[in-house]
Amino acid sequence: MIAKGNVKLDNICICMIDEYRSGEKEAFDGHVQRIQDDGIHVCYLSGYKSRNDFVLWEDVIAKVDKRKARVTLEDRSFSGQFEVFDKEVV
Repeated sequence: MIAKGNVKLDNICICMIDEYRSGEKEAFDGHVQRIQDDGIHVCYLSGYKSRNDFVLWEDVIAKVDKRKARVTLEDRSFSGQFEVFDKEVV
């Protein structure tokens, strides 16, 4: 399953974000604030501050879905009930 078309406003998503614009992306969880054709805007907690960043669809890893079984995301420090997305973008 791909992220585009399956993510709605106010979903909680796990995304790969280049927080400091250093070229290194880390996984963060955040609320979807806006949806665009090429990605989403998410609000997430960075240290003690909230940030809002734009994330491309290929960097959206999963969204919280309480109906799914508990999983641990591969190579990520998140576990919970997620709908995990493929990397491909349509």
